[in-house]
Amino acid sequence: MIKLKLDICPQAKQSVEKGKNKKTGKDVFFTPVKKKEYEKDLIKLITLQKPKDFKTMTNPVIVERLRFYMPPTKVMLKSKKIKGQLDLGFQIFHKVKPDIDNMLKPLYDALTKSGLIKDDNLIAWYCDVRKIYRLKPGIEIDLKEIEE
Repeated sequence: MIKLKLDICPQAKQSVEKGKNKKTGKDVFFTPVKKKEYEKDLIKLITLQKPKDFKTMTNPVIVERLRFYMPPTKVMLKSKKIKGQLDLGFQIFHKVKPDIDNMLKPLYDALTKSGLIKDDNLIAWYCDVRKIYRLKPGIEIDLKEIEE
């Protein structure tokens, strides 16, 4: 089993944005720079935590535990009650956008590009996935390869 703690604010994978080509005036579609940088940062963080003798997972993989820790809103931080709950580590579920499925995409792409898993289609089972508020944003994921 491998456990990763990524100190990065979770983001969703945005589909492409539409713009205009300055020379031709035609519509063009592109991935925003911010999203590309986020994926590169995820790859770096995963690579740094990968054991030196680690072999890429090539069998089915179980995501035993996954936490997307989202930053609290300014309104939440103004509330003494909610701020106190966050200080004590209470779980306050994040129930607005981005959706969990869109947050999984850049993470799984980074797991593949970092060499942790051969392909994200190997992820066969999710056990415990949560999106919650925390004062320190981040991602924690526990992966286990199923030996066949």
